[in-house]
Amino acid sequence: EQIEEAKKLLAEAGFPEGKGLAEITYDCPSSSVSRQIGEHFQKQMETIGVKIKVVTSPWPELQRKIDKRLVMTYGIAWGADYPDAENFLQLLYGPNKSPGANGSGYDNPELNRLFKVAAIMQDSPERTALYEKMNRIAAEQVPWIFGVHRQSFLLVHGWTKNHIGHLAKDTRKP
Repeated sequence: EQIEEAKKLLAEAGFPEGKGLAEITYDCPSSSVSRQIGEHFQKQMETIGVKIKVVTSPWPELQRKIDKRLVMTYGIAWGADYPDAENFLQLLYGPNKSPGANGSGYDNPELNRLFKVAAIMQDSPERTALYEKMNRIAAEQVPWIFGVHRQSFLLVHGWTKNHIGHLAKDTRKP
């Protein structure tokens, strides 16, 4: 049903079955995992008639292309540096545009205004409400397409004590 809805929206935009829509380039890091994610995206878009060309680049080259706004679309990951929604919302704050953290170039005056207010507030229900409003704005305007969540695994000896895994959940049983 989602594929049919996507095809309908594509037709309404003037590109029935993707006809007349130019090929879209998708830049990503040259790692195997990033390339596979790009190829998965390519196959998914193919189902509605959208042609995607996956372009891989070493990380410094990809970052240069993003900073100089030489990419159509791109796929990179972001891991939270600290446990606060601001860590992700800063990536949508207009004044942080490339070469800053906002590589998408998204610039919404209302989101920018809310971010400026929330960024200096202490953790509170009021700040959470602003974060939720910013999230709704971004969800409606879709400056990003959320992809997949990468899994990582951490092996730790059973005799290791007081270890906190950074990227993986510790699933050892006591």
